[in-house]
Amino acid sequence: MEKVKEAALKTVGITGIHHIHVWAISTTQNALTAHIIIEEHTSLEEAQKIKGNLKHELEHQNIQHATLEIEIKINNHKC
Repeated sequence: MEKVKEAALKTVGITGIHHIHVWAISTTQNALTAHIIIEEHTSLEEAQKIKGNLKHELEHQNIQHATLEIEIKINNHKC
């Protein structure tokens, strides 16, 4: 889990990650669900790019399927 957190926090645009769940969906593939926190000013297009960048990084962690829910950070509070 720590490697997943590290990969997320190294991804430009992500300020936090929580509710992380990882499981095997077959003998060769893993899945992940998580909530990622991004800044308030982030556009939808930028948010999609951030998710794509993290999904690419997660492939290096042997996670082939990732479902990421976006949360917006507003005034140091996550929503």
